Amino acid sequence: MRLRLALFVALAAGMAATPAAAAVRVTLTASTKAPKVGEAWRWTVTARDGTKPLAARVKLQILLGDVVVGCWKNGAMAQC
Repeated sequence: MRLRLALFVALAAGMAATPAAAAVRVTLTASTKAPKVGEAWRWTVTARDGTKPLAARVKLQILLGDVVVGCWKNGAMAQC
């Protein structure tokens, strides 16, 4: 069974919520769509409000099937 990595992006507070505000767009770019154990997996998350970059936080959860088995914290897998 493969380990899957779930990526959740929470946008930082302070974004103006007005009807005229541009839609927030979050993009995940990765070196591969199927990461493997023991191999580097490079990824980048970009959050934008129109053309303006937004501050964001990323929370990584490691899944085994549909069960969360750990979180990625400070460069290592840890208990969530």
